[in-house]
Amino acid sequence: MLIKLKSYGINGHTYDWIKQFLEDRTIQVRVRDKLSTVHSVENGTAQGAMISPLLFICMINDLPKELHGVETTLFADDSSIYKSGSNMPYLQKVIQRNLDLIQAWCDKWGFKILSEKSVAVPFTFSRQTVNLNKCSKLIQIVKTAKFL
Repeated sequence: MLIKLKSYGINGHTYDWIKQFLEDRTIQVRVRDKLSTVHSVENGTAQGAMISPLLFICMINDLPKELHGVETTLFADDSSIYKSGSNMPYLQKVIQRNLDLIQAWCDKWGFKILSEKSVAVPFTFSRQTVNLNKCSKLIQIVKTAKFL
């Protein structure tokens, strides 16, 4: 996060304030009268903090620039890539290449994509099967998906 903030030209007191906000954070869970052990938070921002959505946008803002030959949509932590055309093997190759680029971007910046929440929706009359994977796990092919 701090690397990206510097790249956006954020410095001085604002940078120092955000750095202090992000560093040395811990969490603890309370269930009724029982407290869990304290855990350090290494990634992310505080849930519910007013600045957290803005910081998240700063983190993911460059993701579409890493992709090639596909369209993207981003809404908070809900995103999609898509490509239109009639050549299914070519479309699958382009989408898979971009899924690999997304995974490399996630690995670089400390994001994790939940495989069970990733789906593919082919809009086609073709009977050809589509096989896409993320980290060697097949992505589920569905007919519809909820997208924010």
